[in-house]
Amino acid sequence: MNNKIIEAKKLLEQYAPKGEFLAYINKDEEQILKNLGGSGEKVKETGIPSFNPMYIVAGMMALSTGMSYLGSIQQSKQMKAAAAWDQYHLNIKKTQDTIMANKQAAKLLSEKRAAIGARGIQFSGSTLMEQESVIDNLEDTLFWVNKGVEMDLRTMDVRLAGALAKESWNRKTSLLSGMTNAYLTSKTTV
Repeated sequence: MNNKIIEAKKLLEQYAPKGEFLAYINKDEEQILKNLGGSGEKVKETGIPSFNPMYIVAGMMALSTGMSYLGSIQQSKQMKAAAAWDQYHLNIKKTQDTIMANKQAAKLLSEKRAAIGARGIQFSGSTLMEQESVIDNLEDTLFWVNKGVEMDLRTMDVRLAGALAKESWNRKTSLLSGMTNAYLTSKTTV
C-alpha cells in the first residue's frame, strides 16, 4: 500500500508547476498563501491548486501591456482629433484673411474714386488700369493667403504622420516586449 501512495504522489507531482510539490494545507493556510500573492489556480491535469505568485505577475504584466496598448490607441485618436481641430482653425483664419483682403481692396478702390473726384474730374467709376491694379494686388494677396494655409496644412500633416508613426512603433514594441515578458515570466513558473 505504501508503494502505491508514493507512486501516486510522484505521478501527481509530475504535473506540479516547476519548483512545487504536494502538501496538505487548511483553509487558513490557503488564505495566507492567497494574501501573499498566491493564485490558488488549479492545475488543469490534476485539479490541485497552485499558489505560485508568478502566475499573478505574468497576468498583471499581460494586463498592463494591454492597457498600455489601448492607451496608445487612444492617444493616436487624440492626436488626429487635435490635428483636425487645428485644420478647422486654419480654415477659419484663411476665411478671415480672405475677407480682410477683399475689404482692403474695396477700400482702396473707394479711396481711388474719392481721390479722382476730389481733383474735380467728372468721373463715374474708376479707370480700368486702377481697377486692374487693385484686383491684381487682391489676387496676389489671396494667393499668398492660400499658399500660407497650404504650407501650414502640409506641415501639420507631416508632424501628425511622424507622431502617429512614432506612436505606432512604440505601441508595437511595447506590446511585443510586454507579451514577451509575460510569456517568460509565466514560463519561469512552469
